[in-house]
Amino acid sequence: MKSTILYASLFCLSLARGLNAQEKNLLAYHTNFNVEKAIVKRHKSNHYWKEVGPISHSNQVGSLQQRIARFDITQLDEYDVNEPSTYTVVFREKNSSIYAKYNAFGNLISTIERHTNVKVPQNLGREIAIRYPGWSFKNSTLIIKYRKKGKINIAFKVQILNSSKKRVLKLPV
Repeated sequence: MKSTILYASLFCLSLARGLNAQEKNLLAYHTNFNVEKAIVKRHKSNHYWKEVGPISHSNQVGSLQQRIARFDITQLDEYDVNEPSTYTVVFREKNSSIYAKYNAFGNLISTIERHTNVKVPQNLGREIAIRYPGWSFKNSTLIIKYRKKGKINIAFKVQILNSSKKRVLKLPV
């Protein structure tokens, strides 16, 4: 009987502890890049910048990615140092949107990026021209999925036209 009560007590204690240890995921929108100097510090998320920065295909994409790597979540109104949480911050510009997830220490742990009307790299453009002669480019989207402890997926989604025919190609980089 005593062992049953002991096991029940331990179970309740572990359950209560598990409830307290759950993390929240808070969402914040960050669209005001004019005050960037106030909320930017050195590259806190160096891993992200080292992995994704060299692959940037345009200045617009690279500068936005640099802001993501330097973003300081402690400046957000939603930030609470006493609460273990992850923070999803949405960055938007004219042709780009990035959903960046930071841990409670301000380190970037993942991103999902979508950049439209980014010029296709020369080698991919040549490959498309060889495979689809007579077709023309309509638009392109660069999609990047980054995880700190995982594989980085980078692909172009390109729409091509030939008179009334349309095709959408998804090409890994």
